[in-house]
Amino acid sequence: MKKILDFDKVKDYFKNSINQLKTDKSLLKKFLIISGIEFLLLAFTIVFDLCMKEYLYDFLLDKGGNYTVIKGFLDLTYSENTGAGFGMFKDGTLALTVITAIIIVAIFGYLLVAKRNEIWLRISLVLIAGGGIGNLVDRIGLKYVRDFFEFTFMDFAIFNIADFFVTVGAFMLVFYLIYVLVKEFLNGKNTNKDENVTLTASNAAETAVDNKVDSVVAAEEKSEETVVEKADEE
Repeated sequence: MKKILDFDKVKDYFKNSINQLKTDKSLLKKFLIISGIEFLLLAFTIVFDLCMKEYLYDFLLDKGGNYTVIKGFLDLTYSENTGAGFGMFKDGTLALTVITAIIIVAIFGYLLVAKRNEIWLRISLVLIAGGGIGNLVDRIGLKYVRDFFEFTFMDFAIFNIADFFVTVGAFMLVFYLIYVLVKEFLNGKNTNKDENVTLTASNAAETAVDNKVDSVVAAEEKSEETVVEKADEE
């Protein structure tokens, strides 16, 4: 029976990666810098989201649950969301908690094994994980997520800072994937073009060789005919 995940290969991968970090000081330095930046960004998204939730909750408590920031555009409205981001999937707290936890674990697992030079991809995943953790804390501790920001110029769900981070990360991830697909497509076209050029050059060279051979053969045949004619005359 085929294994879904070969833990021996995973163990060997981390063992080899650790050995590389031990032997290559520049690689270790790069790893520590990138990991440190990602950790700070992750911590910022989580702490900023949770602090804003606490501050806005106290602020709106004194305002009766609603405060107009920009009339006709943006209000602060306190809302307890039992669903997903932007008010989707109402009353699915337990399922969403489990799904969010699995996604966050998967993101951290990928970040451990992904290449460190894919900065755009890594930042997008850190933002998604940070926003997910911010809302996960609410779901575990309160059984709902605190939302505050409401666009009043359109019919749009109330959201919070964590939703914003997740959305930004998701857009970055989509743009990154589009970039990779376009790059691979263009590289494929260039490769095919180079192959065609090489094939054409090869065919041209073969044709030139064949023509040269034909010329030599013709010259030899003509020379033989001349010798025969001279012999006949004698």
